[in-house]
Amino acid sequence: KDSPRMLIEHWIRAKYEWKEFHSETNQLPVYLKGVKSGTLLKKGKERGCWLQRHFMLDRLNNTISYYDKASTAGQKLLGQVDLKTCYVLLTDEKIVEKANCLHILYPRGRTMRSIYVCANSVREIIEWYYAIRSFQTQLGYARNCVETVFESYLSKTQPRVKEPGGGDGAS
Repeated sequence: KDSPRMLIEHWIRAKYEWKEFHSETNQLPVYLKGVKSGTLLKKGKERGCWLQRHFMLDRLNNTISYYDKASTAGQKLLGQVDLKTCYVLLTDEKIVEKANCLHILYPRGRTMRSIYVCANSVREIIEWYYAIRSFQTQLGYARNCVETVFESYLSKTQPRVKEPGGGDGAS
């Protein structure tokens, strides 16, 4: 009831279609071991356009690092997010106008910095979410409280209009 539809669908597909929990060797999928790298679209900070970036979970520095390109030759580190302090949320398509997105939120100085990344498929973005959370759990950085893993719009309703005569319509 309280879980996002994407997580429920992924769990059902992982169990029955992809058979990830029924392997002969009983090995966990790679992304549940906290190992993941690949190309995602990242929303630019200044112009807001989507650019391809190569992301990697970095075990040595306990960070999510992102680079300008996937090849190691001439690869430029563009940024790092500390896994100790970051929050990862699945993001609704309405917020960033793209499907299959993650919102990575982390402190930067006295403010919070947001990074939006987008994958080609629901499965891929869920794998990224699970990889980051698994990595944080293995390192002991996972929060001990129930966290919201999905964000969406909250809408404010208009104030109730009072009827003429001083009543608010309730009798």
